[in-house]
Amino acid sequence: MLSPETILQGRYRIIRQLGQGGMGAVYEALDQRLDTTVALKETLFAEERLRKQFEREARLLARLHHQALPRVSDHFSEGDGQFLVMQYVAGDDLSAMLAERNGPFPQQEVLRWADQLCDALDYLHTQDPEIIHRDIKPQNLKLTARGQIVLLDFTHQRQTAGRAQPRRRSGKRTAGSLTSGQQSRAAGKRSCCRRVE
Repeated sequence: MLSPETILQGRYRIIRQLGQGGMGAVYEALDQRLDTTVALKETLFAEERLRKQFEREARLLARLHHQALPRVSDHFSEGDGQFLVMQYVAGDDLSAMLAERNGPFPQQEVLRWADQLCDALDYLHTQDPEIIHRDIKPQNLKLTARGQIVLLDFTHQRQTAGRAQPRRRSGKRTAGSLTSGQQSRAAGKRSCCRRVE
């Protein structure tokens, strides 16, 4: 765990830890060069395979541009950690917000958030190769001050080899066949109602 005031790369000053998981932590930090607050995701691992996975996540996120996805500006290694520098989204995640409410969110708000999330998923699913997030849950969703949902934590994402490649599911698939979501997109319809992995 990094202490507050730790400086990384001569640029990023740790303010506080935001969260911790089995493989690392996320910190709020100040980019002293640009005088802006960022989120630093630290991942600790010794395996080369995991280091490459982290670098793949960094490159993947850096090329994505959608209002419901965090912007990535840098990645680097320092000490035992790999770090991803991304947009800091202030506030609590939906899980914490729900716990504070002691009741459900208003239906109209949830529908608006769902539409924003579906738009982000449609964006991810229409990349080439297609990107599947695989860990959508209230803890990985934040709400900006302007009411925009932001989908976080791409640790478990998966890229398919190409949009027309089959995925293993319970039924048999023919090689090269399209998923129902891909068929809808080919027909010009938005689809985010298919099963999210």
